Amino acid sequence: MHQPLRVLLVNVPSRVGKGGFMLPLGLLYVAGILQRSGAEGKILDLYLADSESAFFSDLDGEMERFRPQVVGLGGIGSSYSWAKTLALRIRERWPQVRIIAGGALSSVGDLLLKKAGVDCVFYGETENSLPRYLEALRTNGEIWRLPGIAFRTEDGHVRWNPPSSQLENLDEIPIPPYHLVDLRRYCVSIRDWIDIYPSLNHSYPGLIERLKGLSEYYIPIVGGRGCTHSCFFCYRHMKGVRKNSPAYLVRHMKFLKETYGIGGFQICDELFNTDSDWVLDFCRQIDEARLNIFYLIGGARVDRMDAHLLKRLRETGCIEINYGQETGSDLLLREIKKGVDAAQNLAVSRMTIEAGIHCPVQLVLGMPSESPATIRDTLAFLRKLNGSSISFNFLIPFPKTPSWGYLKKRGIQVDEEEYLQEVARVGGGRLLLNLTRYPDWMVRFWGLQILHLASLLACKEQGRPLGYLFRFLWYRVKEILIRTLSLSRRWLGVGDA
Repeated sequence: MHQPLRVLLVNVPSRVGKGGFMLPLGLLYVAGILQRSGAEGKILDLYLADSESAFFSDLDGEMERFRPQVVGLGGIGSSYSWAKTLALRIRERWPQVRIIAGGALSSVGDLLLKKAGVDCVFYGETENSLPRYLEALRTNGEIWRLPGIAFRTEDGHVRWNPPSSQLENLDEIPIPPYHLVDLRRYCVSIRDWIDIYPSLNHSYPGLIERLKGLSEYYIPIVGGRGCTHSCFFCYRHMKGVRKNSPAYLVRHMKFLKETYGIGGFQICDELFNTDSDWVLDFCRQIDEARLNIFYLIGGARVDRMDAHLLKRLRETGCIEINYGQETGSDLLLREIKKGVDAAQNLAVSRMTIEAGIHCPVQLVLGMPSESPATIRDTLAFLRKLNGSSISFNFLIPFPKTPSWGYLKKRGIQVDEEEYLQEVARVGGGRLLLNLTRYPDWMVRFWGLQILHLASLLACKEQGRPLGYLFRFLWYRVKEILIRTLSLSRRWLGVGDA
């Protein structure tokens, strides 16, 4: 009887320093594939390393203890810098080990194959392609014709094979092997969520009261894959939308609650409310299971939400829905192919708030047609919604997204490696690539306007007139300084501020 292949799955950080830490769900599902294929899998989450030296010592120690034949790297596009560092280290110290990568990290597959020494990149779903790859390794079979992979040919070119078939029935996938991680380290306290949004008590009376008596910890969970749209800044490596059955998702939640004492869930589907009947069935299943939980919905569309759905979601424990409003401008919503208009965003966001469900406004600044007029639209949107709870980022183009294609169309030259390293360093909190027709200083100033208005609205909600006055005056001082600096630089011919 042959010995099982040993595969070390490494969760590669997307940021330099702290940030982005959460349960590595994707690698847990891959670990399940390994188990069903007869391989032995282990997960190393380098987000848990508390220093850069620990980052490398943790990797080296696990490589020596587990002695894997294959190392699988998982992460997102901005994980590239660390993925390259890890792959080159493994290649130097353990040259016989096969290095593979997959998930959203496949968006930078060309770089990983050309510059990081990675042997194979998996794209799309791996339920079908990964078992065939492992079997080929075990039997010394043909690998390079397998679907769903990319590799570097002998002449140095990168070849992307045709995609692997997608799994149609997601209920066929067993519940992930959570025993491979210390789940307690990934539990988030609902108190931390409450601390992020100090206006909750004022804007959502009774919401915090509903959480009393429940276990305070929540973790991410998925109940589906894919999305119906392909927005300007999104990376799509799957086709269409497929959902677990509501019964499967509730059974999954019940397992986590009974086995690990988890009281809440952050549903991380890109699109939760694909189908109204599915949502209503999900709520019914929660009721029938008497599952006393709370949950947050990470991705939903306003054009598929209504008052009845919101009522049922609230009744079954929903405390937050994220819609991705992105902007208050109809022009920009059309440009990024969001498929909705600002009036829909406003109406459903209001309806969600009135239903007693927290509804943060998610904004992305810096689309190509962004202008003073579109910023005025966004500020007006926030005022109408009284939107003090916001999530704000500058647009970050990533490889293999429509926004990346736009760079090439405009002839904007970018050193992909340097850019991804900078993204890993600063994230979306800073303007890195300006796609607008306006100078950098102005785009940054628009960001300050949005953050300032949200801060003013929060002071107003919380009944803090002195705080409101102080923030208003401080903003005006910053506005004068920024405008003066920009004018002086233009007079001196220095360039962008």
